[in-house]
Amino acid sequence: VAELQEELEYFSVLRDSYRTLLEEELAKHGDDAYITINRFEDCRDEAFYWQDSDTEYIKSYLDDNCYL
Repeated sequence: VAELQEELEYFSVLRDSYRTLLEEELAKHGDDAYITINRFEDCRDEAFYWQDSDTEYIKSYLDDNCYL
């Protein structure tokens, strides 16, 4: 269980760092690329939603079905 928690924390930190880098890159383009940026941000937000949903499902499954 501790190993899984460490993996989840590593994944979360990695995802947050990439999110920050991506936001910084998008900000460099300013108003010139606002349509593309808005579409991309919508796509990114949906991907993060599904990642979070999957993570919560896995955690719930482990809590309910794994007797450690």
